[in-house]
Amino acid sequence: MFSEKEDSYGKGAETEKNTFESKPGRPVHYFTDDDLKEHFQGMDMVETGIMEDREDHGDRPHTHVLRYIYVKAVR
Repeated sequence: MFSEKEDSYGKGAETEKNTFESKPGRPVHYFTDDDLKEHFQGMDMVETGIMEDREDHGDRPHTHVLRYIYVKAVR
């Protein structure tokens, strides 16, 4: 998931907390660590962290700063 450390964070109209329209009609949510944990509460969290994902769509290479979470389902 995109993190609040992403270069595009805060750009565009904010439609709700940490959610911005990168283009009209295209909202993007950026997760903080607390936000990510809140969305997955009730699950057994194994690990959370930040990773970089390099992309090149042919126009310009760039790097996304993403959050990840590993969870186990609680039964």
